[in-house]
Amino acid sequence: MRVLNRKSNVKAMVQIPGSKSLTHRALITAALSLGDSQIINPSHCQDTLTTKKALEALGCEIVGSENSILVRGGSIFQSQTIEPCIDLQESGTSFRLILAVCGLRPTWSHLYGGSRLSKRPIKPLIEALSSLGAHIRWHGPAGHLPLSIKGGNLKGGIVELEAYESSQYVSALMLVGPLLPKGLVIRLKGGIRSRPYIKMTAHVMEHFGASCFLGEKEITIPPKGPYTPGAYWVEPDATNASYFLGLPMLVGGRIGVAGLKPHSHQGDIRFLEILKEMGGSYTHTSEGIWTEGNELKGLELDMGDVPDLVPTVAALAAFAEGTTVIKNVPHLKIKESDRIQSICLEWKSLGLNVRPLEDGLVLKGSETYRPNRVFSHNDHRIAMALALLGSKQGDIVLEGEGAVKKSFPNFWELWDQT
Repeated sequence: MRVLNRKSNVKAMVQIPGSKSLTHRALITAALSLGDSQIINPSHCQDTLTTKKALEALGCEIVGSENSILVRGGSIFQSQTIEPCIDLQESGTSFRLILAVCGLRPTWSHLYGGSRLSKRPIKPLIEALSSLGAHIRWHGPAGHLPLSIKGGNLKGGIVELEAYESSQYVSALMLVGPLLPKGLVIRLKGGIRSRPYIKMTAHVMEHFGASCFLGEKEITIPPKGPYTPGAYWVEPDATNASYFLGLPMLVGGRIGVAGLKPHSHQGDIRFLEILKEMGGSYTHTSEGIWTEGNELKGLELDMGDVPDLVPTVAALAAFAEGTTVIKNVPHLKIKESDRIQSICLEWKSLGLNVRPLEDGLVLKGSETYRPNRVFSHNDHRIAMALALLGSKQGDIVLEGEGAVKKSFPNFWELWDQT
């Protein structure tokens, strides 16, 4: 339980840990290389620790420190006879990306996870891997964890993929594509959610020596064999930075995020443009990105490509002049919580004006809220967004504040120092 206190005229430069999404991808490409790689400024959150432990269960040697991780590539290819049991906790990213890695192995890999993860969808990726030659056993309801997968004979070629639910299905196949004898051509069916994450995956792959050709409906990955080892610096996490960058808009003052750049490889750097559209402002200096307090206005936003930013924007929109409409984010319903429902429940409990749409939210700005007890729903994004919202006038008691460990273990320490 944590009391959220009011903040006023903040002035700080904060050091945000490395991107969770980039760390996942760098760990996997380094593990699938031949040689040692160093990942600098990695995220050390619960989710990336889950990916690290999964790769270790598959035989990879990884040595970590606070500022870097050494990944001994090649060891994963020398451990093909073990049948690992892999606990994926509640990490959806780990689940989807590691599942495809397991498809490269000739023996069974057994995957399980937490209660929420076991309800999150995976069927389109399973169908794609099966069409490439992987074998699946379900140990419960089909389409969900726990499951076992056996591959080893995947040749590659053309695969069709329905990626409407998650871009991570695409990223998972992309990451293993260079190791398939025929490479991989992924033909995308239907709409694609969170497309910037696909570009992020391609960026990391290319850094480790693979090639990717991204089309609107087709992605081509030539065969290469194992990745090329090397050093990789992880940018500060743009999503986690958003809570701090948005703070001056509610309480005044000025905040900077060290090392963050407006041309980041992360799609959620779009938060800067959303902030600008809402009436805020930002500047880029040699130190990083700075935002300054300003009055905000409501507007209509398609956030289909940046769904993780919705809780942050919903916290700002609660006090923006006029109405904010957030649309094209039905996939929020299958995150760590149903985020559309979670936002509506908690914002309404504070007397704020919000209602759900089938694919989003409508929020009307208010000047104040009614102090109350609120809940994180065991969702890191909801917990951090409530911290931002609560900074406006304080007097909110948050239960489940520990959910932030999933992506940002030292969030509260930094937040209290701001």
